[in-house]
Amino acid sequence: MFCVSKISINFYFRKIFQLDTYRVYARNNAYDSLSILISTWIAKRMKRLHQNFGVFFYSYVNWLNYETESNNA
Repeated sequence: MFCVSKISINFYFRKIFQLDTYRVYARNNAYDSLSILISTWIAKRMKRLHQNFGVFFYSYVNWLNYETESNNA
């Protein structure tokens, strides 16, 4: 049995996707309004992808934990 908290999973995926670097990219390379829009759109898409994948992975870990506990019982 292994237990993983949701906070550590979120922190792990935040380190993988490096969402803060996308926000910095959106600020620093904003030479015109079009690049601002494209950069912030990329950052929002990456954040949404990170959230959906984090929820999926957390539910998968919970299912795995449930399976191992039911097998050991």
